[in-house]
Amino acid sequence: MLPEIFTRFAGTAVAICYPAYLSFKALKADDEAEIQRLTIYWIVFAVFKAAEFVGDTFIFWFPFYYDAKLFFQLWLLFPRLQGANWVYTEFVLPRLIENEQNIDDSMTRAGESFMREGSSVFQKVVDTGRKFIGAEIQRYLGNLTASSTGSRSMDVDDLANESLDMSEYDIINQKGGKNIKKKSSNTSMRSSKSGRSRAPSENTEAKAKKKE
Repeated sequence: MLPEIFTRFAGTAVAICYPAYLSFKALKADDEAEIQRLTIYWIVFAVFKAAEFVGDTFIFWFPFYYDAKLFFQLWLLFPRLQGANWVYTEFVLPRLIENEQNIDDSMTRAGESFMREGSSVFQKVVDTGRKFIGAEIQRYLGNLTASSTGSRSMDVDDLANESLDMSEYDIINQKGGKNIKKKSSNTSMRSSKSGRSRAPSENTEAKAKKKE
């Protein structure tokens, strides 16, 4: 029993990468037989991938499940085994011919429904996106306006506080000036009084000297 990671890697390389390169070579060489063989392989591989989803969901626990998938893909691909051609001829082609019209009608209805519903869903997505972006822009502008208003109010408060401080400073200075004026007037009055008191004393001294 091979490790699961090995079978997955080998299955991807064998079933997808290698036939894709072979398709490139066939288109480049314009080999119609190889192009037809690889086209059949891709049709069968698409059916296999659809069935693989069911198998990976429900029977992945079956012993040698991943080994069987790897060898089945090898059997489909190699030209000598003609696995893809046999599956296509025996199973896929009859079912497609039998249900071709129903498949075409279903695909047409699905396309129309997708275009109709898809356009409405796309319009709803666009409208929701516009509303969301508009709400985000409004919220951002609101926050920006609130922050700018807050900073302006703070500036006004600072200016008011500064003006109040300056007015208090002027009042204090004015009071100080009045006190200085009062002090200077008091000193001048004292000096004038002292000058007056000195003048009579000088006159008495002069009269005493004349009597002598």
